[in-house]
Amino acid sequence: MKIRKFFKIFKKEMEKGYKEEKERQDQNKAAFIAENEKSISDFLARHKFLTVLIVLIPIILIIGIINSFLPIDVYDDINGMSPVSNIEYYSEKYKVGNHTVAIYACLDADGSENDTEQFVINVAEIKGPLKNKYYLYANDYIADEEILNPDYSYIVDYPSYEVKSGPKYYGSVYAGIAPPDCESITIGGVKAEMEKMTFDFKGKTVDFYLYYCIIEQDEYPEHISVICQKTDGESLSVSSDFESDSDIASKGNSKVTVIG
Repeated sequence: MKIRKFFKIFKKEMEKGYKEEKERQDQNKAAFIAENEKSISDFLARHKFLTVLIVLIPIILIIGIINSFLPIDVYDDINGMSPVSNIEYYSEKYKVGNHTVAIYACLDADGSENDTEQFVINVAEIKGPLKNKYYLYANDYIADEEILNPDYSYIVDYPSYEVKSGPKYYGSVYAGIAPPDCESITIGGVKAEMEKMTFDFKGKTVDFYLYYCIIEQDEYPEHISVICQKTDGESLSVSSDFESDSDIASKGNSKVTVIG
């Protein structure tokens, strides 16, 4: 009986000691938390700029993530166009290496220094996680003379835009305008896309083809074959190489040679 009573008293004392120790630990924990909260609060109060940053940085990151998934139209780009009377053309998207490119052309109301209408051909790279952001990197404003009197000598054999990342070359984009009697254009053996454009321009009706050709290449093309087929069956070779003065067109910057 005495032994049982002894263990009963011993157990009671142990429980009492455990309870007191737990209370002391809880009090110390609460005091520690309160002290640190006060320290943090005092620190933030003294460093208001840091407090603002702590609040703003997550918000900025969230906005940036959301914005990366939102589409950017060509008109939202820093070089966005202002098309006149809906005279514009969007090409489909083309994959070139790990890049995506497209052609956007229009009669631009703000195209020239004199704030007059001017036809412009743009090469856009399409980026973003969803590939829906247009960034216009090449803006080729076509001279009035070329629009009013399109000629084969205005076609060039060098790229309008180089698709590359640092030293890595992925391909070239060729684009321009061709006369209305042009049936087809082949650049480096690749047939160009052609879109008929007819609209009123400075009191006259202009008529020409918008052409473009996207070619995958591993280096910049120093020389490339450009062949134009006319509706009358005549074949022309277009080159910016002026080693020979035979059959050189006088209007533009290219030599046009009849080859068939």
